[in-house]
Amino acid sequence: MKHTWWRLQHEGRSTRIEMRCVDAGSSQTVVVDSPVGRFAATWQGPVPAVGDVVDVEIDCAPCRWTDVVIGIAAGEQPPGSLHGVIERVQRDGVAVLRAGPTTTLLEMVGPQPDGLLGARVAIPATDIRLFPTNL
Repeated sequence: MKHTWWRLQHEGRSTRIEMRCVDAGSSQTVVVDSPVGRFAATWQGPVPAVGDVVDVEIDCAPCRWTDVVIGIAAGEQPPGSLHGVIERVQRDGVAVLRAGPTTTLLEMVGPQPDGLLGARVAIPATDIRLFPTNL
């Protein structure tokens, strides 16, 4: 499966996520809070404790335009979705999602719907893996 790197950025440096839940099993599944939402992911490396705040890089499968929920209100974000405002879409299909001061780059596939620029959206992301940057 093809994956793409995207990095949460805040004022030129990676944004911190907060650990909310850590699965005690060997899968290293974690739930984190970030500026773009709360989501579950697989942690790569030694798992931090619940409550720890960590800088990360994130790897996920490409997202599909057909799965994007447009016009979502701030309090209605579906769990497991990244949320924010579509700031721009680059020629290579990468969407720039802004959540406050955080910019997230997401590889998108499929035909892009009209009316996305400036729209508040929720984008389901799958197969998310987190890599600590140790900044």
